[in-house]
Amino acid sequence: MALSTTSVRTNFPGTGSQTAFVFAWKAWNASAVKATITDAAGAQTELVQDTDYTVSLNAGDGGTVTYPVSGSPLAAGSTLTVYRDEAATQTTDYAD
Repeated sequence: MALSTTSVRTNFPGTGSQTAFVFAWKAWNASAVKATITDAAGAQTELVQDTDYTVSLNAGDGGTVTYPVSGSPLAAGSTLTVYRDEAATQTTDYAD
């Protein structure tokens, strides 16, 4: 299967009201989708899946990150970064 995009990171600026963030790159499982928040001062916080945010994958490429699970939406001036964090593995041995 060929990938339709090589980008595996998407930044979303905070609006103070948005809670669903759609990404277009392929993730093979939800646990590979990670998220961080960078506040207006530049401090970065790694989020915890199913505690801080949830992931819903599409049947094809992409999916949606819902942040927060509870509480206030991402503040204006902050940035939510959603990215794929999977080990690059090759399961087939090729001869030299």
